[in-house]
Amino acid sequence: TPMYAAARPPPAAPSAQRDEAEASAASYAAMYPVNKLRNLALRMADTELVFLVDVDFVPSAGLLRELLSSPLPRKLRASRTVLVVPAFEVAAHAPMPATQAALASLLASADASGFHTRHFAAGHAPTDLARWLTAAAAYEVRYREYYEPYIIGSRRWIPGYDERFRGYGLNKVAHLYAVAAAGAAFEVLPVHFIAAREHQKSASWAATFGEAADPRHRMRLAALYRQFKAAKPPLWPRDLGGDLGGEAQAVAQVVAQPFGQRRKRAEPSSDCSAAAQSAKRLRAAPAAPRAARTCRFRRRVWAAPAP
Repeated sequence: TPMYAAARPPPAAPSAQRDEAEASAASYAAMYPVNKLRNLALRMADTELVFLVDVDFVPSAGLLRELLSSPLPRKLRASRTVLVVPAFEVAAHAPMPATQAALASLLASADASGFHTRHFAAGHAPTDLARWLTAAAAYEVRYREYYEPYIIGSRRWIPGYDERFRGYGLNKVAHLYAVAAAGAAFEVLPVHFIAAREHQKSASWAATFGEAADPRHRMRLAALYRQFKAAKPPLWPRDLGGDLGGEAQAVAQVVAQPFGQRRKRAEPSSDCSAAAQSAKRLRAAPAAPRAARTCRFRRRVWAAPAP
């Protein structure tokens, strides 16, 4: 019967397709457990302050000594502030810089650049390297989604890494999102930096984004990142006294209002207003109640996107 037909389960996937899906899942499970190992390193650390950095970076001369002699460590222990250490990559033929002056010279000759700025500018753009080159004191920057700086902070509150992320892609982006969602303020360390040699893309990158990569890996990463964000509190723009831009300022104003005012002052869209006016003029028309309902629906409180 039609009812019975509708209740039947969908046909099973062909065995070849199922085998491919299982092989893809097994391939992802076999990828380097980078976040699991990062969590192990955090648990094994015996200091409160930790520097979350990749192993191939070299710090500028005197970074630790000058940091410890400043008031910044006390601030990191007493608050949810993380210290951003600007990151750079240096050409293979160029000397590794030890000072800001040496680095500035390499930047001027195009033998060094901000880390990954050529192909993933969002990862470090909020650090504002142009400002850093002349800054004499630490300065606060606003978190933006996909910002993934190397940071120093307190193990007492820094979230662990999400171990569902394996191999290459979004593992550190997700962690910095969690750090921001935990209420972190991001301050950039002046004068000092870390630098790494430019190198070819890794096998892990190729397995996810290369020409021969399994497209299921990218789909899996995208779905995982959406699930990860859905479990975190929403992130709103943080006004540090600069120009947020018209859209961000509007979001900040709406968020700052009490719930009742937010609903009362929410403005309908232009097409919604036109529909409401038409409904008033044409109350007898069948479409009029529908137009009015559409307008009322669009006046509901909206959820602002993450910055």
